[in-house]
Amino acid sequence: MTHLHNSGFQTRLTLEDILESAEYKFFLKPAIRNSTQLDDQEYLNLFLELQTWEAPQYIQEGFKYSFGGYDTQNRPIWMSTIAKYPYKEALNGGDADVLERFIWKRLLWMIKSIVAKSPEENPTQQALFINNYEGFSLGQLLHGPTMAFRRKMAGKYKDIVPEILGQGVGINMNRISAWLLNLFRPFIGKSLEKVELFGKDESKWRPRLQELFGREEIPSFDEDIYDFPQTVLVM
Repeated sequence: MTHLHNSGFQTRLTLEDILESAEYKFFLKPAIRNSTQLDDQEYLNLFLELQTWEAPQYIQEGFKYSFGGYDTQNRPIWMSTIAKYPYKEALNGGDADVLERFIWKRLLWMIKSIVAKSPEENPTQQALFINNYEGFSLGQLLHGPTMAFRRKMAGKYKDIVPEILGQGVGINMNRISAWLLNLFRPFIGKSLEKVELFGKDESKWRPRLQELFGREEIPSFDEDIYDFPQTVLVM
């Protein structure tokens, strides 16, 4: 299993260059910017701090979102095995704020992967998300703090989803995961129209993923490889 988040490669920019960069301009999109109560300086500081901030190792390992390259439309592909996420461990351990910050960190990597392709290459400036629900159980739904956290995040950041979601695919769905999606339908709204859902029959979902990837080989959901440069302010 390979884990490479960042090699330490940095893009060192002046403040003027950062403010004019495609990455920061995307970060400033109203759907993202308006999800916080931060003033302009605080929001810029958040952007800069996230570049080098690292979550505790157990969160990085447990809440992986793997970068799978680009699809046939030059949209970045992000893959997760959502059923394995250790929400209970994180929330019972008092790390709700850390986990929320890690959501922002993942969002930053997704933005980096989007703006790595020009608007001419990827006109939508959106991403493809593939979620593997294998092993999703009723026990995960019955943990009160987990459901409360998910609902809080879904409500707080509901406008971000349609901003970055170009297409979604759910595989290995069962009745429990389908019920979860319906539970969050009020927060996801019309974005669900962009999501294709498949059951456990690999002979049905694998050809669709191969079509999206544009190749027969599908990256492993267990890998965690992405290496985009950190944007660092030159003082």
